[in-house]
Amino acid sequence: MKKFQLIIWLVIGIGTLGFSQINRNGTRTELDLLKKSEAGRKINRVPLKSTCGDLSAKAIEYQLIKRSTDRSGLIKVTGTVKNIAKFPFRVKEGKVKIKLIEVTGEKRRIVKGVKLTQLKEGKQVKLEYTKRWFAKSKSPKRPVYYLLEIEYPSSKTLQLTHNDCKMSNNIGRRETQSIDLLFSKK
Repeated sequence: MKKFQLIIWLVIGIGTLGFSQINRNGTRTELDLLKKSEAGRKINRVPLKSTCGDLSAKAIEYQLIKRSTDRSGLIKVTGTVKNIAKFPFRVKEGKVKIKLIEVTGEKRRIVKGVKLTQLKEGKQVKLEYTKRWFAKSKSPKRPVYYLLEIEYPSSKTLQLTHNDCKMSNNIGRRETQSIDLLFSKK
């Protein structure tokens, strides 16, 4: 009985080894066929990552425009998005939305927005928003921070609709505490 079990295990082991050899060679052959086919030639024409644009939420800046009193005045919030790559940024379908968002507690409010389809290398887009500000206010309606967000069009076919090669720099955030410091300078 034990000899019979040993023979079965040996046959199964050799059979599995043979299948894995066939699959290894088969996969390599399928890849070679794909490269030689029309579909394979199209895959090889996909641009490398080095030719992509890169929109970056570079900065959110605050500026005191006009002081009304020691603790209040008009401020300007400026969000800057720049293509930091050496290649132009393009969108194939739809438009990219760049949004400056004011966050107050749980509420998010878009205060400025722009849509674009392309941005040349080194060029930037600025979103400006003016607001009356009361320094050191404890109001629950006072913004806690501003967000600068880059939103891409969604694709129904799950294809990449843009050539942004670094998605991790598509959102910027800045707290509003530094706005109060603008009023301490004279």
